Amino acid sequence: MYLLLRMNLEEKKNLVIQLHKEGKTQRDIAKTAHMSVRDISRIIRKIDGIPEEKSIETKALDLFYQGKNQ
Repeated sequence: MYLLLRMNLEEKKNLVIQLHKEGKTQRDIAKTAHMSVRDISRIIRKIDGIPEEKSIETKALDLFYQGKNQ
């Protein structure tokens, strides 16, 4: 437990990747690494090459900031 508290973000990412390769579920990884499932999901999506999907609201804001109205 103490070692997990002393890990930096890069070390935790490596732990998540290792546990994912071992076939652990995201919930199991979250308990072991003391990280949120959302953060773990983002790391796993990145290493698996799955792009993050934006919500409809985020897509609409992107268009609004680009000056498009339709």
